[in-house]
Amino acid sequence: MIHGTNVIDDFDEISSHIDKLLNQEQQYWAIQLCNTTIKEIQTSNLSNSEIMRRYTILIDLWEHHLRVLVKNFYANWPLIYNAYNFLFEILFLIQDFSRLIYNGLRLAKVLVKIGFSNDFSIANFLDSLAIFTARADYFKETIELLLLSLFFKKNYQRNDYFERTLAKLSEILRKIAHDQRPILLKSVSLNIYQQFFEGSIKYIEFIETIYLVSLNKIDKSVQEAFHILIKEKVHLMDPGQNLDLTQQTIVNLQMIKENSWAYSIVQNYCEELKNNNELSKAKKFLREFIKTCYRQGSYQTAFLAYEHLATFFTNFKGFPTYLVSIWAEAAKKFRNLKDKKYFVRAIKEYRDLLIVPDDYYSFKDYCYARNEYYLICRGHIFTSKEDFWWAALHRGFFEEGYLEIVTLSAKQLGIQDHPCFIQLIEEQLPFTINRIKERRISRKEADIGGMMPSEILLKLRIPSRKPIKLFSEIYYKSGFSKMDNIETKEYWDEPYLNELYLNLPVYSTTMDNATHSEKLETVVLEQQQFGMLAYLFLPQNIRDFIEELNLRSDHTPEVYVIMDEPNFPLEMLNDQRSSFGSKFAFGYRFREPKLAMEKIKVGKSQDEINLKFTMLSIGDLNQKFPHVWNEEKQQYCPLFKFQNGEIQRKFIEEKINNLQNLVDRFSSIDPSYSSKDSIEKEITSGIYNIIHISANMFYLDQNPSQSYFLTSNNEVLSIQEIIDMLSYAKQRNELQGLPYFRPLLILDVRIIDESNKSIPRFFTQIYNITKSISSRHFIGIFARISNEFNDMLKLYLGEFINHIFLNESIGSAHLKVNKQLFNISQSFSDENEEDSRLKMILRESHYVFIGDPSLKLE
Repeated sequence: MIHGTNVIDDFDEISSHIDKLLNQEQQYWAIQLCNTTIKEIQTSNLSNSEIMRRYTILIDLWEHHLRVLVKNFYANWPLIYNAYNFLFEILFLIQDFSRLIYNGLRLAKVLVKIGFSNDFSIANFLDSLAIFTARADYFKETIELLLLSLFFKKNYQRNDYFERTLAKLSEILRKIAHDQRPILLKSVSLNIYQQFFEGSIKYIEFIETIYLVSLNKIDKSVQEAFHILIKEKVHLMDPGQNLDLTQQTIVNLQMIKENSWAYSIVQNYCEELKNNNELSKAKKFLREFIKTCYRQGSYQTAFLAYEHLATFFTNFKGFPTYLVSIWAEAAKKFRNLKDKKYFVRAIKEYRDLLIVPDDYYSFKDYCYARNEYYLICRGHIFTSKEDFWWAALHRGFFEEGYLEIVTLSAKQLGIQDHPCFIQLIEEQLPFTINRIKERRISRKEADIGGMMPSEILLKLRIPSRKPIKLFSEIYYKSGFSKMDNIETKEYWDEPYLNELYLNLPVYSTTMDNATHSEKLETVVLEQQQFGMLAYLFLPQNIRDFIEELNLRSDHTPEVYVIMDEPNFPLEMLNDQRSSFGSKFAFGYRFREPKLAMEKIKVGKSQDEINLKFTMLSIGDLNQKFPHVWNEEKQQYCPLFKFQNGEIQRKFIEEKINNLQNLVDRFSSIDPSYSSKDSIEKEITSGIYNIIHISANMFYLDQNPSQSYFLTSNNEVLSIQEIIDMLSYAKQRNELQGLPYFRPLLILDVRIIDESNKSIPRFFTQIYNITKSISSRHFIGIFARISNEFNDMLKLYLGEFINHIFLNESIGSAHLKVNKQLFNISQSFSDENEEDSRLKMILRESHYVFIGDPSLKLE
């Protein structure tokens, strides 16, 4: 059940009623109902994704309403005026400036087309839009609006926001070489020209008007680029020019994280490739562009590029599998961001493609796509009953072979007589059932070397709005034990399952027949049907694990369930053979903050203690990249010099050289040759106790685990990739019978944010990064959280390494060094300004450890 008022509970019904009011031109009541709904959304406890989904539905209703009204513009002008006002209010509320610009331009185009307003009024309207976009730092969009405004005004009027925006354009142009500047300016001007005029005037007329109006009134670099556009033919794919010039311009803009400007070129470049019958090249180029945008945190540009990529797959027969896969990929990427509008828009594009096909193989693809849609949405935005039953149908057909559930689902969906469904019953269902039978016959009992388990303990963590986890402990009579963690990507949140449970028949010993609640439009199931249906909505890897246990009659496995919110007893789950109540002894606990395995800590014997350690040092990775054009030197120069990176690397090297009796191996990667491959080779060896990194880290606030370093050959190396390398090392070493040491990660970094600024103190950023990654393959992260690295911090890091190499716990080493620095600070006087400053430095928290402080180097 969804918590909140009736407006929230019945949102789909309310939005349908708003649509009816708009179709009847009852705008006043539609606006009143929308305002009430918006207030309820703002005070609800819905997820961010669901909130954005509801706003998007309201916006879609008003956009559709306007498309109908403008067909009879003069008669409907009062309604059009009110509708645009209300639509803009919603867009301002959620800060969706890209959609605001889209609707503003659409209105301006209509006004021009029908001659409703003069050029000066159109220009003033465009200026108004530009003011809002400039305030939101949408500089590229502001430039496009202002170029359009100049064309209509036919004169140049100075104002603060115009000057600030032109200064930004000039700044961008000066960061790239002279021969690349006209390419960028042509693309920006061409995009707004194509959006607005659609061939009603010539492009050269448009650009010449702007040039003449702004002559000698704008920055020299911008004016020169305009001049070249007019006097010379600038083509994105001119055989007479360097074919790589356009691509290099895009690369250079992306290198300095100006992806929205780069996309102006990409749009036109890919269209020219398409027109030259090089569609596959255009698709590949767009995918690479999207990948870079996403990794650099340019999510709006990445979404726009996905929209462009989707246009290349519009000519298809049958079910649009490729197009669906594009939007599935986009939705999964954007789902992890704080700003949910791109996720919601991507999943809407996905949903709009889900139309039941008529041929058999397309129908199978469609079933898979419906299940994937459900998986992507579950736990993030509300899914419909139709989505629920399609997911049940898919899992019943292709995963478990449940005829009863398949038939029930088809009946609820109204496709029980569909020829493709009947063919699936005849062909797919027997195939799935036989595959499962063969799997059960070949499956061995859970054992270690043939030993039978004597005790099985399972701990199932079902958090609210988070994926399910299963922890298992299997004990054997010989004394051996085996522990395992099963992590899933699937959420348990499914209100419709709870509704079905509440409507199950109630059997009474005093009545012959079962009774159930009289709830309209609700399916009434038998308990076994419900149990099988609920079992299907467990993540598949958990279902597989339970199947693999191959429980015997003498087993009494215990299941400890920890839920944030109770829903229904899991004893009712049914795998078609029997209910879980006859398989497991259940215990529950609700709202437990966290789940962890209980482990008996046994101290290591002296022989087992590692007396010599290994260390990897990676320093000053991005000495050359990203680079920016230096007008004075007439060459590209590094944008973020980080001399401390090399200083720290050399300090670590000197420190380790003085500890040869405690060091078995020390590797230091030369910054000049620090390619991604060379780093991966060292990390995946799995032999290092410590991995020390001192370099610029580019932080992504909306996706912290993808924060990244740049290597010497300009490759992106994200934090998540480093974690994946450690995971691979652990698995490989285990398979080869080699030891794997969970390393301590020391991040001695400078953090650069998405606006290319260095953050002075970055505990929050480090915390967000560690919170977003799995820590199973390393013992923790020891991170510097201040931007300076001086002699005091050399002392701090050096002493910390001394202590942990002497087999002290990380927490103890950290504490002792803090005490040592504090004692030193006592000798400084508060009266002397320099002494006082040093005292404050010594007492500041420069490093933090995120992990278990009782752990030692392995």
